[in-house]
Amino acid sequence: MSHGADAAVPPLTVHIRPADRPTLSLPLHRDGVGDLRSFAVTVQEALNPLLGVSVPSCPAHGVALEPRETDDHVRWRCPEGDFSCAVGD
Repeated sequence: MSHGADAAVPPLTVHIRPADRPTLSLPLHRDGVGDLRSFAVTVQEALNPLLGVSVPSCPAHGVALEPRETDDHVRWRCPEGDFSCAVGD
């Protein structure tokens, strides 16, 4: 599976090319925090069935991390509440 983006800043489209399925194109229209959180949810919904696991997963619990808005950025957070990291970490 390969992936890529067609621009460095929004608006952009991420293309996910699974080896045995059609390419998925996921748009990100703006760069607001709410849009980034929604985009992270959309990517998870697209990737989880393809991979057969929830991504990204918490290193402590193995459950899917949830994208959460915090001030001016988005962080991944464990539903158990004891693990958090910046998107991209």
